[in-house]
Order: sequence, then C-alpha cells, then structure tokens
Amino acid sequence: MSGVFFFANEGSRRASGEFESAKQLLIDAGFELKIAELCESHEALDQAVQDAISDDAELVIVGGGDGTLGGVSEHFLRKNSVFGVLPLGTGNQFAREIGMPNDIASAVGVLRAGRTAKLDLGTVNGQGFLTVATLGMTTEIARNLQAKQVLGKVSYLPALAKALHSMDTFQVEIVGESETITQNSIQVVVCNGRTHAGPFLASPDASITDGMFDIYALPKMDFATLVSAGGMALVGQHVEFEEIDAMKTNRAKLTTSPKLPVVLDGEEYWFDEMEFELIPAAINVVVGDTFRAPQNLLGKLNLPSKSSADSD
Repeated sequence: MSGVFFFANEGSRRASGEFESAKQLLIDAGFELKIAELCESHEALDQAVQDAISDDAELVIVGGGDGTLGGVSEHFLRKNSVFGVLPLGTGNQFAREIGMPNDIASAVGVLRAGRTAKLDLGTVNGQGFLTVATLGMTTEIARNLQAKQVLGKVSYLPALAKALHSMDTFQVEIVGESETITQNSIQVVVCNGRTHAGPFLASPDASITDGMFDIYALPKMDFATLVSAGGMALVGQHVEFEEIDAMKTNRAKLTTSPKLPVVLDGEEYWFDEMEFELIPAAINVVVGDTFRAPQNLLGKLNLPSKSSADSD
C-alpha cells in the first residue's frame, strides 16, 4: 500500500487554524505523510480523498466536522484504505461515537495506536452518512445557525428555540422491510450510530456495528411533552414514547409532503426520492480503545514503529 495521507477542510471551524499544528503532531508521532493538504472546498477535499484511495493509500486521515467526514465516507466503502479521523469541526459527533478525543494531540495518539473497526455505513441514494440523517426541525436549526462560526455550540440554543416556534408539520411515509410509519411530523431521524444530537441514544441497544437503522418520527408536541421525550432519549427510551413511531430496519423508502431536504451528518441535501440502505461492516476506521465492537470486526493498522520511522 502507498503511504499515509492527511486532508482537512479549510471551511471547518477549527481546521484552518489547527491544520499546521495537527500536521506537525502527525509527523512527530512517526507518520510519514505522502501528502498533507488543507483543501479549499468540499469538492477539492472529496477529490483528494478519492485520489488517495485510488492510489491504494494505507491510511487516509481527514480533519473536519461531521459534514466533512460524512461527505467522503462512501469513498471508503469496501476499500483497503483505512479511514482516520481528526475532530476539527464544531459538533464532532462521529469522533465521539468512535472514541476519538476532541484534543488533537490525544487524537493523533489514537491514530498512532492503530486500532481499527469495520463500521456500518448509511446511504441515501448512494450518498454516505456516518451517524444520522434528519428531516424537518433539524434543517430549520441548521438554517438558523447564523452565528455558528463565531459562537459555536452556544448558538444552537436560540436556533432550537426559533425552530420549535416556527416549524410546521409535514406528512411523512417511511416504508421499512416489515412495517410502515405514516405520520404528521415535525422531525424524522434515521440513525446509523449509537448516539445523535449530542448525548441522545438512538435506542437502548443501538450501535454503529449492528447492521440496522434506528428510525423514529416525532409529531408536534407541547413543550412539556417534548422535554419529557428528550429526557427519555438520554437513555434511548423515547422510542417507547406513545406519541413517537419508531422502527429498526436496514432498508427504507422515505417520502414527504411537501418535499423536504435531508440533513446528513449536518449537511443539507435534496433528493427527489430517498432510498435508505444500511451497509454492514462497510468501512474500516481507526477507533479509540473505549470503542466497543464484536471481536470479529476489530483489527490493527500495520504501521512502522515510531523508532523505525525515525531511523529511516
């Protein structure tokens, strides 16, 4: 295989300021970087990742937030190249999911340890996503994050309040393998990972290695009921809430009226129809030592020792 590559998204909140220090940390840890590039756009980063995988890279490290990581995820589908993550975004949900520390020096240490796991990949019409796809209220929140680049996570609070006040219901039909949900909803959530929206569990037994989506549709509720459902979501029990329809499936067709965009790992996409497919054990990713997965999905990245790299 051909080397280690490092790419970051200049548009991510932390990437432009921390790229050079992250690069140096990787070099100091013994990574021999064939290419290290701060890409000026999503399109440039996407192409750079594709090119590195085509070059049969051993490890492709991508720095950015959830949208950046999810946007390139399908390129790793059933490829030999291993996906490495540096959390250089705002939310960093996927990084937390796989046990990757937010501190870059610590994250480089996890990459150096080289523990890997084969993770499920969610797709919508072929576009990959790592943790969550949403329709409805989340889109309104994203559009209301006018101050995100300045205030970071603080700006989510007024954005949520505004979305709750203004969000209209929409008709949704979700056709899974064995059941169908039809509802007037304000939010639909399709989870690949264990958690979403920070600390909330997709379901009590959700996992990014279980081969199943956790899907639920949220109707319009009064504020007190919504708070109660949110509390139950901390342990994944919201799926048993009487007002919430939920299912587990690895395939689903989703339609809305009116047509709505879908937000994949924080990035907005428009599709005429939405065909969801969960591909099990699809991508090989470097994970932290706290990440739990079946033993047959775990592996080790074969990198030269730091002393060997230094002597070369």
